[in-house]
Amino acid sequence: LQPTDIDEKTGDSVETVLRSKHPDARIPKPESLPNYAQTPDFVEVDITADAVEKVARRLSGSAGLGGTDSHALKHWLLRFGVASLKLREALADFTDWLSNGFPPWAGYRALMSGRLCALDKCPGVRPVGVGETWRRATAKILLLVAGAEAKEACGIDQLCAGLEAGIEGGIHAMQALWDLHEAEENWGFLLVDASNAFNEQNRIEMLWAVRHEWPSGARFVFNCYKHWAVLVLRGNDGHAVFIFSKEGVTQGDPLSMFAYGIGILPLIRQLKAEFPRVEQPWYADDAGAGAKFDEIERFFQRLCEIGPLFGYYPEPTKSILIVHQHNLEEARLRFPAFK
Repeated sequence: LQPTDIDEKTGDSVETVLRSKHPDARIPKPESLPNYAQTPDFVEVDITADAVEKVARRLSGSAGLGGTDSHALKHWLLRFGVASLKLREALADFTDWLSNGFPPWAGYRALMSGRLCALDKCPGVRPVGVGETWRRATAKILLLVAGAEAKEACGIDQLCAGLEAGIEGGIHAMQALWDLHEAEENWGFLLVDASNAFNEQNRIEMLWAVRHEWPSGARFVFNCYKHWAVLVLRGNDGHAVFIFSKEGVTQGDPLSMFAYGIGILPLIRQLKAEFPRVEQPWYADDAGAGAKFDEIERFFQRLCEIGPLFGYYPEPTKSILIVHQHNLEEARLRFPAFK
């Protein structure tokens, strides 16, 4: 979509919708941040030219603002012998700089900028940030070396961090649960949708959680999100829209699933502790709740209360309650806001 196009869902211009989807930064109260028993030491990450080579062979995607797409960068990193080796070593050093230190923002802020694309959701607009290919490469290098720790931190609580067969396991587990409660009265499964979740997540809370849950990736994530990044939406008429990314993570960033998933972990764990009888599969911002209607009602009310502390805003009208046929009328009476 072009900046001047009209969004069918809201009637506003795409530019206006995109600005509304990138809210101002919110400073949380210290007491609202999750409590951790201790702060782990930072873990040094060993970035080598071999890791760069492995990532280079799997690079994909279009160009960011600088114009270098994945095909060109892959070519440079792999096809020119000694020159490519030196470039891989330089990229490894740069990734090491971001992963194990706190470099000045001015030294790499241009690399954090992105090309903003407005995708048509029919209806609605989805913002996607296409970062510089160099930046995407550094993020994938970090994930290759340190992503296992993030996956371990999320475990089965958050299935978006690469747990092997996690999604398949969740599907089969919920299908078994559905079959188990087939004849039960007032039992259902709620699919929760949140509003603009990736861009609304509280960035400070996310960085706080990453610092404690993912020590080997904490400095890299902090260096990427410690300041506002510039997103540029280009129009066919030469007009360009500049928007600051102040909250959440950028959709399109290879880090986004890991950073978002870890950032929402404290919310997930609190809900699981308060509602042990509610089965709660989570994939990024998509939550599920399988239980009796009373439990689902209390669960959703609590999620609406504490979710905004993390930048998680549930939308009842976009959430779906799935029930067996004999519970349909009762569900419509109890939950008129749900689909």
